[in-house]
Amino acid sequence: KRLTVTVLDLAFAKVTRGANRISYEHFLVALELCAEKKGCEASELHAKIVASTAGPVVTATIAEASRLHDDQTTYTANLRGEHAPLSKGDSSKSLPTPTKPTSAVAKSVERMFGTYERFGETAATAGMSCRNFVKLAKDCELLDKRLTVTVLDLAFAKARNAPGGLSLMSPEKSKNLSFEQFLVALELCRVEKGCKISDLYAQIGARADRGPVVNATVAEHVRFHDKSDSGYRTSLGQLSASASSAASKDPSRRASVDDTIAAK
Repeated sequence: KRLTVTVLDLAFAKVTRGANRISYEHFLVALELCAEKKGCEASELHAKIVASTAGPVVTATIAEASRLHDDQTTYTANLRGEHAPLSKGDSSKSLPTPTKPTSAVAKSVERMFGTYERFGETAATAGMSCRNFVKLAKDCELLDKRLTVTVLDLAFAKARNAPGGLSLMSPEKSKNLSFEQFLVALELCRVEKGCKISDLYAQIGARADRGPVVNATVAEHVRFHDKSDSGYRTSLGQLSASASSAASKDPSRRASVDDTIAAK
């Protein structure tokens, strides 16, 4: 009760006289002041300090156990019983070797790659962008609960490190996939999806004759524009016919009638 934090601050300030730190001699003087305030001998404080050999006490918050993180048996790769190709620990050396499509669907797959390589591009570009890679997967209905858009993005990023890139300097410099890297990306998707690579090739080749799906807004029917025999055009025709009939009966009204038609 006597030796409080305020008393310690006052003893420190009295010894240092405005300085931020104290030397060992000043430390002993501060202990003398604390012992006097506490009502004991300075040697008792010295004995307690020497007895405490554990060092500074560090107080921190310990995080609770997270089952999905700490328990490695729940990791996706372990649950599947195989190596997950899109894990962070993979390097370019561990990328799978793609299986080239058979002659039956090879041309269709190459044609689909060429079509989506140019789709939506305003200038001539080499290779398939990530946006078009995802669109190809969506149009060919490759997505499911396991093969998501996020998995496609990861597969695209991993396949960029595969050999056969478009850049002459290094594969990482190119933002698009060559056809060889495109096959690597499909191989990664095949492992993540848990199917045969021939099934993916078949789904992609089956859409070679239709091409990309284009979504656009269709304008509603406009009565005064889409039909020439109705609306405003018909009204002008009726007005012209009635005006001509009236002018033939009364020549004095021809000038006013012509002005009315011209104004319309």
